[in-house]
Amino acid sequence: MSDRRDSTDALQGEWVVTALYWPDHSAVMTVDGRLTVYFEDDRVIGNAGCNTFRGTVSCSNHALSFGPLMTTRMAADEATMQQEQVLLVALANTVSFRLDQQRLTLERPDGLISLVLHRNDD
Repeated sequence: MSDRRDSTDALQGEWVVTALYWPDHSAVMTVDGRLTVYFEDDRVIGNAGCNTFRGTVSCSNHALSFGPLMTTRMAADEATMQQEQVLLVALANTVSFRLDQQRLTLERPDGLISLVLHRNDD
């Protein structure tokens, strides 16, 4: 139980997404706009570009998984909507994380990068 609490505590607060894995390009690419992920206890809230999302998160040691995420249903330009979908898929496929000071790296099942985030210092 203490491992879960320690891991969860380290993630608390707001993170800004700086890069995400785009399967169509087989590459980790920088993001356009301000995408955020906010951890609060076992919940997650965020801005995916056009829509906001919320759901549950489970963390134990360095394992991390997101429960079903609910999103608002607003529309934006095609590029924003595509990036938003890539972000939501990346979160759904996350299985573990690495935390190095102010940088949080979420990883896919193959051990490669899913998302890169930096702690919001604003």
